[in-house]
Amino acid sequence: MSSNYYTIIGPRITDLGGFDEAAANKQNAIKKVINEIVIENQKKDMTLLSGCALGIEMWALQSALANKADYNLYVPFDNFEQKWPKAQQKLYKQIVEKAVKIIQTGTGEFSVDKLKQKDNKMWADASTVYHFYLILPKYVKLDGKKVIAKLEDVESDEFIAF
Repeated sequence: MSSNYYTIIGPRITDLGGFDEAAANKQNAIKKVINEIVIENQKKDMTLLSGCALGIEMWALQSALANKADYNLYVPFDNFEQKWPKAQQKLYKQIVEKAVKIIQTGTGEFSVDKLKQKDNKMWADASTVYHFYLILPKYVKLDGKKVIAKLEDVESDEFIAF
C-alpha cells in the first residue's frame, strides 16, 4: 500500500504547549509547515495517512480538510476521542465523515500497545514519512521509507522547521 501515501508524525499537543495561548506562535509556525507539506503532496496525488493524535497528526488532518486533500484515518481502539475536549471531539467527527478510508487497527479500551500498533501500521503503509520529532520513538521502524526530518536539534526547546 505504500506508493502514493505519506504521513506526518510528531509530538502530541501536550508536548507543544497544550491548548495554552502562550504556545500559539510555535504551534502556528509548525502548522504553516504542515500545510505546505499537505499542499505539496496533494499536487502529487498522494493520500495522507493519519492516526489523528492531538498535536501534529491532528493539525495535518485539519490542513487536509481545509485543502480538500485525501486522507485515510487509522483508529487504534474504540471511542478513541472519548476523553478529548469537546471541541476536538466535534472536529474528530468531521474528520471521520470526510475520510477516504478508516482503518481500525484495534478494538476495546485504551492501551499503549494499541497506539504503537496503530502507528506501526500507518508508517508501514506510507512511502514517505515527515517527522517533527527531534528523536524518533524507539519502537518506530522505518526501513526503506523516505523519511524527511522537519526539525533540527537546536540549543532550546523550540521546534525549528527547515
